[in-house]
Amino acid sequence: MNSNGFKSVIQLGRWVVFRPMLWLSLLLHGAIAFIPSYSTQEQPDQETEVSIQIAPEVDVLPAPDAAADGAVELEEEPDTPPSPETEQNPITSEPPPTEVLNNALPPADPEARTNEPPLSNAPDLPPPPTNEPLPFSAFPHPSEGRSCANGLNNCREIQGGSFRQIGSSFVQELTNNGFGVEEEVGLSDHAKIYKVTQGTSTQYLSVLSGPQGGAIYILAAEPVTSTASLDAEIAALEETFETTLQEVDGAQPARKTDFLYPEFFFNDTAPRPEISNPLYVPQEASQVSVSLTSQLVSEGFKVDSLGRYAGAPIYQVSQGAFLGYLSVLPSHDAAGTLLVSWNQLPE
Repeated sequence: MNSNGFKSVIQLGRWVVFRPMLWLSLLLHGAIAFIPSYSTQEQPDQETEVSIQIAPEVDVLPAPDAAADGAVELEEEPDTPPSPETEQNPITSEPPPTEVLNNALPPADPEARTNEPPLSNAPDLPPPPTNEPLPFSAFPHPSEGRSCANGLNNCREIQGGSFRQIGSSFVQELTNNGFGVEEEVGLSDHAKIYKVTQGTSTQYLSVLSGPQGGAIYILAAEPVTSTASLDAEIAALEETFETTLQEVDGAQPARKTDFLYPEFFFNDTAPRPEISNPLYVPQEASQVSVSLTSQLVSEGFKVDSLGRYAGAPIYQVSQGAFLGYLSVLPSHDAAGTLLVSWNQLPE
C-alpha cells in the first residue's frame, strides 16, 4: 500500500472515532442546559414533613343592619387623656376654666368672712319657720313700768301704790292671761313673792318696796327678798355670763349676713334691742351647745330649755336674781354657730 492510501485510511479512522464523541458531547451539553439550578442555601439538609389540616366549616352570621331596630352604633374611643404632668404644664395645655378654679378654692377663713348676701331669699331654701310660743314671752308687764335705775334687764320699777297693791294687781292680770299664780308666804315682810307657772316653766315674781315709794318687781328663777345687794349681784352675774360666751374658742362678733333668717334677730341693719351681744363661732352647733352648757353649769348657772325660736333652741340661763336667755343656731352656711344672748325674751 502506498503512502497516499495509508493516509486515507488514517483520516477515515479519525472520522469514525471522533464523530460519535462529538454527538455525545452535544447531547451532554444540552442536558445540562435543561437541569434547574438550586442554591445550596435554599436546599434543606433534611426533608420536612408538612401536615395540612382542613378547618371545619363555620356558619358566618350576616352583618347587622344599621337601620334595624335595636342596632347599637359604637362610638369612637376618646383619645388618651393627657397625663397630670401635661395638664400642669402651662406651655402644652391651656389653664382650667375660671369656674373650676373657683370651685377648687379652700373654704374661707371665718376671720376673713365677706359680706355676702344672706340666703334667706334663695328659692331652694324652706320658708322661715313659725315660732312656737315661748313661756313667759307674753308676760303682762304693766305699761307704766320702766327699767330700774340700775339698768338690770329683768328689773322694773312702778311709781304709785304700795308693793302689796301692785302685787294684787299682778295676780289678777296673770290669772286673766292663763298663768298659774301661787303666793309664797313667810319669805319677807317687805315683799310679795309669787310662784308663776306657764306650761312646764316656772319663775318667781318678787314685788318689793321701792326706795323712793312705789314698788320694784323682778322676774327671776329664784325668789328675791331684798334689794340691798341686788345691783352688784346681778351686774356680776351678767358679766360672768357674757364673758363665758365670748371665751368660746374662736368667738367673734356676728353679722347680719351670718344668719339664715336675719329678720328674727335684726331691725334693719341693727340687732333687736333685746339682744345684747350676737357672736359667731367657727364650730358646729351641736359641739358648741354641749361644751357651752357644761361651762355655764360649772360657773353656777342653771340652763333650761324653753323651746325654739327661728327654728333653733332657746335656753333660759339663771342664777340667783339673774335671768338671761340664749339662742344657739347654725350659721346660714352650717359651717359655724351663732350665739345670741337676750336680756328679754323675744315676743
